Amino acid sequence: MVHVFVQNGLHIALDVNSGNIYLLDEITGKMLEGFPDAPPTWEQSCQKLQNSYAKPVIAEAYKEIETLTAQKMLYSPDFIDDKLMEKLDRRKGLKALCLHVTHDCNLRCGYCFAHQGDYRTTRSLMSAGVAFKAIDFLMEHAGRNNIEIDFFGGEPLLNYEVVKKAVYYGKELAARNNKRLYFTLTTNGTLLDEEKIAFLNREMNNIVISIDGRKEVHDRLRYDVHKNGTYERILPNAVKLVRERKKNPPERQDYFIRGTFTAKNLDFSRDVLHLADLGFERISLEPVVGTGADYHIAKEHLPAIMREYEKLAQIINARTPGDPGFSFYHFNLNLYEGPCIYKRISACGAGFEYFAVSPEGDLYPCHQFVGAPQFKTGNIRDGIEKPQLTEYFKKTNVLTKETCKKCWAKFFCSGGCHANAYFSNGDPAIPNEPACIMQKKRIECAITLEVMRRLAREIPA
Repeated sequence: MVHVFVQNGLHIALDVNSGNIYLLDEITGKMLEGFPDAPPTWEQSCQKLQNSYAKPVIAEAYKEIETLTAQKMLYSPDFIDDKLMEKLDRRKGLKALCLHVTHDCNLRCGYCFAHQGDYRTTRSLMSAGVAFKAIDFLMEHAGRNNIEIDFFGGEPLLNYEVVKKAVYYGKELAARNNKRLYFTLTTNGTLLDEEKIAFLNREMNNIVISIDGRKEVHDRLRYDVHKNGTYERILPNAVKLVRERKKNPPERQDYFIRGTFTAKNLDFSRDVLHLADLGFERISLEPVVGTGADYHIAKEHLPAIMREYEKLAQIINARTPGDPGFSFYHFNLNLYEGPCIYKRISACGAGFEYFAVSPEGDLYPCHQFVGAPQFKTGNIRDGIEKPQLTEYFKKTNVLTKETCKKCWAKFFCSGGCHANAYFSNGDPAIPNEPACIMQKKRIECAITLEVMRRLAREIPA
């Protein structure tokens, strides 16, 4: 399969199975357009291009495509075979748990997928005993040496003492079991103080702080119980945490400022640049999830969003050494040493390698499924009680999703988010169409950025 697109005036082709990327001249790009599954024949090429190009020029482009195809560098063969499928089926063991140490929050963000923190259940905090038992469960069922605990909510810092105890317990247990345990915490940033900042920067391998961008954008939907905006409360805390975090060794420097854009700020590149100008170097801005409200993303918003992603890629490419440097999460595509093929096929491993744990100790396929009784998979005391659900998620991947099988982006997006698919279409195996469209544009932008960077390195100024 070959995907051809034009961006920033560049004709680019992606060979899906090999991952090869080609910068094409105009005629070769036009020749390949409309032929994703097999190269055009000589007759098809002539018929398509004879009114625009001379026959010798067409012949030269056709010969280039013919050579690359013969060398299996273009329209490369499918590498999926029975042995690979067997290895996918044999995968066992956990890699991560997401501990919902709180089902409560001190904010009431308008777009919160977690129903302002309570997940449509009772507001509650995880006990230290449940947290310890969850870590025991991870150690007992770990399928690898490198494993992870994510602290999540609600707002996890409402249960700060349990977070601390869980970290110390986990580190001690990991050392006894010869495991490397990584910690991540996601916070709205309002409860950060000097003590918490010092602890998180010392113990967390990654920290995610929620800021949506410009003050007026952030305060529109990220407010407290009294509907007061929170930008002014969060920003100084986030700046301090990141500034102090940069003093850490490299393995303790990771962080992300994670925002959400909605239909109310389709000019979200301005929010990314606002965060960059504040000194944040690692930025993620995600589309809001959901339907029905006036701020949700609808199909009519997609053309504007596509243009905005292209604009953001152009802005990033044009940054000069004097501008604040930053990376945009969705454009961070490793084209050379990306994820292993198993991760490319099955993504996050939700429901079989990764589970979320409720404050009561119940297991769900991921944090977004928590509170949905039909997806309760078991608990940390008795283990998996619905193995059929675990098996379902293991087998739901880009090789089994009908929409994904024929999609050029499948080995980059890994089939998208199961939860987003379920809550939009009622089926984890049917991807959310607007999410797919946005994801494909982000991948094209990431590829274009890399091509432009390579050109800049190869062509002296």
